[in-house]
Parts: sequence; structure tokens; C-alpha cells
Amino acid sequence: MNDAQSEYKFEIIEASPRRRHDMFQKGLYDVSLFDHLDWGWNPETVETTKVYLKGGERYISSNKAQEKPDFFQNISSKKIGAILGYHYRFAEFETDPQKLNKRFDINLVANQEQIIKQVLSNRIEVGVISETFLKKYLRENKENADRITISENYDQEYNFVGIVRKNAPISALTLERIIGSVTSNPEYKWIAVKYGIKWHH
Repeated sequence: MNDAQSEYKFEIIEASPRRRHDMFQKGLYDVSLFDHLDWGWNPETVETTKVYLKGGERYISSNKAQEKPDFFQNISSKKIGAILGYHYRFAEFETDPQKLNKRFDINLVANQEQIIKQVLSNRIEVGVISETFLKKYLRENKENADRITISENYDQEYNFVGIVRKNAPISALTLERIIGSVTSNPEYKWIAVKYGIKWHH
């Protein structure tokens, strides 16, 4: 995005899923990408770009899941691996780890590769993982492709937007135009190819 224009300079601020809203309220950043208004944002304090990318999360398991066609239909009774702070449909979008641990046999971790490793080692029965990350992982680790079963159904499908603080130095409309200048430029086609995504125009 910095290469595509010179009026604004974008810098990456690292924020965990659980801390990002607190950091936003403290003014530590103004823009959140690959986000969704329903994921804990107050529409009175932010504005959004239009959808620029569609995605979703699928369930994965070791190949023992292939033995039961309905294995992924109800995962609540299984040992689950998920990301701490993420919103999931199967959990009714609850993110509080204490509440989740009361309702599910769940192992909350920091990143998606940990979930895959736990599936492969049979430490969990079901992992919830973004389709984009899973595609990238399987391209880079082809030897594990036949060890993982992927659900046909999604935990959730989502439409990514940019979240922008109201009265920030940049508006949602301007951010939308910058994103569009990147996603429509053939020079940056490698991004979609590398991560196995399709931009939504």
C-alpha cells in the first residue's frame, strides 16, 4: 500500500486478537485490515470500507474423520483447537476463554500452525482454521496433505473490510481506493497467487 501511493505511510502494529480493541481505544492504531464490523467494533466510533476479500474458516481433523461422513456436523462434543481471541460461529462468537472452557473441551493457542500440528499429533480432534492459511500451509507442506481431512462445511464465511477510526488521518473511502489500487494492479497479482486468495471487486 505504501508502494501504491505516497500521500500516506502505513506501518504494521502488532496486536493480539484479545488486545487489539484495547489498543485501538488507546489510540495506538487507526486502521484494521482483514476485519469485520461484527467482530467487536462499535459502529459509532468507526467506519468501514466496502468488502475487498471474502474468506472463511473450515474444520480440519486427522484422517480418522473420513470414517464418519457426519464427523464435522457437530463439533461441540469433540476436543477442539482454536485461536485465543477469535470469534467462532460454533461458540456463538464468544471470545472469553473461561466461558469457552466451561462450554467446550477446547485448546486455545496463539497461531494457526499450532492447530495443524495438534491435529497431526492427535492432541485435538478438530481444529478451526482459516481457509486461506490452510491452502498456503498445504502448498508449503505437501507431505501432510494426505494426513488432513477438511470439512465441506464452514464454521463461518466472512467478508473482509477495512475498519477505520472516525476522524482518523485517513478516511474509509480513501483507504478503500488505496486497497483497490493494489488489488486491481497486475503488478501485485503475486499477493493473491502466494496466499491463494481472490480479491472481491
